[in-house]
Amino acid sequence: MELGECSLDSFLAEHSSYFSPQQLLQFVQDIVQALRYLHAREIIHRDLSTKNLLVFSQSNQLRLKICDFGVSTALPKSHLANTQIGTPHTMSPEIFDAQGYDERADIWAAGCVCFELFTRVALFKGLNYLALIKELEKFTEPQFPTSTEKVYSVMFCAFVMELICLMLKVDPKQRPSAKQIELLIKKKKEAETADFWDWHELNHQEEPEIDVEEVKEVWIDHDGENFTVNSVPPSQPFQKPPQKEKLEIKIPDVKQKEPVETPTKQQKKGLSISEMRKQYKGKTSKSFEVEIFTGLSPEVEEQMNQRKK
Repeated sequence: MELGECSLDSFLAEHSSYFSPQQLLQFVQDIVQALRYLHAREIIHRDLSTKNLLVFSQSNQLRLKICDFGVSTALPKSHLANTQIGTPHTMSPEIFDAQGYDERADIWAAGCVCFELFTRVALFKGLNYLALIKELEKFTEPQFPTSTEKVYSVMFCAFVMELICLMLKVDPKQRPSAKQIELLIKKKKEAETADFWDWHELNHQEEPEIDVEEVKEVWIDHDGENFTVNSVPPSQPFQKPPQKEKLEIKIPDVKQKEPVETPTKQQKKGLSISEMRKQYKGKTSKSFEVEIFTGLSPEVEEQMNQRKK
């Protein structure tokens, strides 16, 4: 089992630059070779799209491999399939018309993928199901944007456009087989000169390279204390950031209140009347008289007052 880098759909979304002529034709070859293998064994994929192509990196070159055979089917020669199935934006007109189809429906889907690889724009972008059917009803041949002529040579553009137009013939009988497409590409690659492969990539900016040997000590502050090494051009000296001051929260001193003496059991009880008399005896010439609210009944209090007199 192999592990691909990503799907072609994700790769195209992340990389906006055009492919070189060599890389572009390599992609087309990978697709048609896989289809030739399947069709020779009477198997049609029926769901070929950028989402079902995996990108692999081999010998400093990108390669494509077909995946997701969930709706593929075995179709003997001279037989036609009738099931309307697949990704709508790469489904051939005969699938929509329910006229019956064979392996040449995969050639149409491959043409849609190759159109997007060449122009970096999907052939039927942003169309819903009904709008797609109406577009296919009036479709004759693909319209290529003029931006490709600014990228690739005139000879290369002419060859790729002609190849894609053959794959996107509305009449399936006029489409070449996967084996025929593979032979066309092989002969073209062997016969053409350097002018054929000349190209000028758009939207491509080379990133400045950093000489690792000249990089000096550098830090990246990630938590204020620990630092990790990173490479930065020496022309931009990096100063170690100052250590952050620790945040100190000052709490004002709060004077504690003087402790309140808790009365003892004896203090809580209080003095009796006789004890109060002894305490104040001789301190005054007048008789000692004090009014005490004891919580007693009025009769008992009256009796006690009489005794004082």
